[in-house]
Amino acid sequence: MNNSVTTIMIGAAVLAGTQTGCSSDDVKDPATSSNSASDADAEADADADADADTGDTGDETPSPIHPLYFTTMTHMEAGHDDDVSEFVFDNHVARLRNTVEIASAHSGVITIESELPFAIGCETWGLNMMAEVLEAGHGVGTHCDRDRDAPDDMPYADFVAELIEKKAAVDALVGPENNTGCSGAGGGIGGIDWVNGVADAGFGYINAIVSMHYLSMPMDDRPEGWSDTYIQAVVSHEPAPADLFDRIYLRRLADSEDFEHDPDGRLVMSAGGLGVLINMAEGEESGVFTIADVDAMVALIEEVDAGRDPTRVAKVDVHLSLEVMGDEATDVLTYFFAELERLAEAGTIQWATQAEVVAAYTATL
Repeated sequence: MNNSVTTIMIGAAVLAGTQTGCSSDDVKDPATSSNSASDADAEADADADADADTGDTGDETPSPIHPLYFTTMTHMEAGHDDDVSEFVFDNHVARLRNTVEIASAHSGVITIESELPFAIGCETWGLNMMAEVLEAGHGVGTHCDRDRDAPDDMPYADFVAELIEKKAAVDALVGPENNTGCSGAGGGIGGIDWVNGVADAGFGYINAIVSMHYLSMPMDDRPEGWSDTYIQAVVSHEPAPADLFDRIYLRRLADSEDFEHDPDGRLVMSAGGLGVLINMAEGEESGVFTIADVDAMVALIEEVDAGRDPTRVAKVDVHLSLEVMGDEATDVLTYFFAELERLAEAGTIQWATQAEVVAAYTATL
């Protein structure tokens, strides 16, 4: 799906001139007048050269204006049985197809990110759903699911090898050129440099940033009071960075010591999470998908759009879980995509896959 970034360029040409008057008493010798004119021309040329040297041409070029990108992420989880149960796999395929159909009808796009079970299931049951999603104009990626209780003393090489295995399974379905993002990788990371680990596994960007990613950072670079225990027990899967109006902006990271932009960083961080769609109204796990969840999301998107810096590439996304994709939720899911279509037509958002947002960001570097 092609997306455009609107660029507004304002140019001003400033023409300055001087006019002098003279009387009959001021008539000069022709030779003197010629010398005076030559001197004036020389002075004007010198001024022009000076302007060229300093770049002061009178033109001002403001920064480009970027849309607010909206993306989704659907995680085919590590805990699912798609690789051993054809019934489970077929059920998930039906939910994905239902959502692709509704999204496409409203000019929307979704991104499906797979862990090992679903990727293996695509091979085992002879149905490459990841390729089907991609061919329908939607996005794909790898879900780098790591349990929050995973040991944090894992050797760095083992961490990278685990991510490489996950990426290879999805690469085999859609090609490495279409599988450039790692979604997650935040569980049980402790002191592991997850930024370089993800990059060393062959990924170009990371999304689905959550509070567990703070576990690799010193206390001075975490929100106040966010100890390891607090993060793991209270806010583990809450979107990060904690400040929403910091979270929405893409950046490069050089290491996992902090969330600060590093122009020489190897990995693009694309956060922007608003939360799990099914929980937007309640703020906690509800298990019931309602119109109120969609309305709460829309209000938050409008708040972000009103307060963001449009000269920076910004993104928001929601976790579109499998629970909201079944036939039983079709009416509310249709309302979700219809509301986003309305926001897109109003210019509030621009639809994109996770990879398309990163491409728009890197094009500005």
